[in-house]
Amino acid sequence: MSKFKLYVLDGCPFCKRALDRIKSLGLDHESIIISHEQKEKYKIKHEMETFPQIFFIDNTNKNKTEYKIGGCDELETLLDIVKTIGEKYNIKIVEKIINIIKNKE
Repeated sequence: MSKFKLYVLDGCPFCKRALDRIKSLGLDHESIIISHEQKEKYKIKHEMETFPQIFFIDNTNKNKTEYKIGGCDELETLLDIVKTIGEKYNIKIVEKIINIIKNKE
């Protein structure tokens, strides 16, 4: 099953906002809490300066693919696009997210 993977810092308001949005939509997700001591390691590893660091894991085929979404603002933009498409075409949200992300490659 496809899901979101979020690397979050405890007490980060943007991390909370991203998690709240994903939960409010009932989307499958995994949240990994990063300590402040580990923060620099993950900035380098994912080539991102801010938190949360959000990815979408596509398990719909034989090969698991991980797509970098970005931070909270990018997640909200993506979900707003998906919502708009969903309202117009009545497609399930996760299927839309996969299609949108794949079309950006």
